[in-house]
Amino acid sequence: MLTLVADYHTHSNLSDGKAELEANVEAAVERGLKRMAATEHGPRHMLSGIKADALVELRKRIDRINQHYQGKIEVLLGLEANLIGLDGELDVPAQAQGRLDILLMGFHRSAPGRRWQDKRIFQFQRKSRKESTAQMVQRVATQAILRSLERYPIGILVHPCHHLSVDLLTLGPACVQTHTAIEISDRKGHLKFDVETARRLKQMGVSFVLDTDGHAPQEIGRWHQALVFAEQAGLTAQDVINAEGYAGALPKPF
Repeated sequence: MLTLVADYHTHSNLSDGKAELEANVEAAVERGLKRMAATEHGPRHMLSGIKADALVELRKRIDRINQHYQGKIEVLLGLEANLIGLDGELDVPAQAQGRLDILLMGFHRSAPGRRWQDKRIFQFQRKSRKESTAQMVQRVATQAILRSLERYPIGILVHPCHHLSVDLLTLGPACVQTHTAIEISDRKGHLKFDVETARRLKQMGVSFVLDTDGHAPQEIGRWHQALVFAEQAGLTAQDVINAEGYAGALPKPF
């Protein structure tokens, strides 16, 4: 069984979490984690996106937290950026440059595309019941993520296939090349690919991360279905970037 020492996907009340960041950090410390990333939603998320100026202040806040908890835990400043363009554009504000420790990327229905052609795919045709349209959307969405991987130093691809169907086996080689981990989400309803896909990705050399996507202190550092899934897929500590004993490169900074 894997022993997990970091939770790289968490939210506080600065986006759609339920508690102060400090409460999440305290929960992570109590559970013996060595690292935790604070990853609020990107600013295009209509319901709970963090503003650019708040991101700047959050950097200072996390620096103070790290001073307070020095030797106990390392807290990273991250951002759960939204895919908003078919050209791979993400809603990463200019103020994030040089301030983020980790960049996460995913797709959310509440983050509209920037241009009409983006909205047509991401908002209107995303759930088409017509097979030919669904296949077209998956192909175009997969290409958009490939472009994102080329444009940005993405550390983690979060809850893939949730909200938007993509071809993970096509994305796999690019994730290996860019050292981007694919998330196995413990959040209810967010794990949308199967064990066989995970096994095939492992064979390609893809790295994974088991995240809680915790929105409250009691969720931070607690994994249930993700651990079972990882065991069924035959993943070891050398496949999982937040596992004790992982010897590979950790997510790159932005």
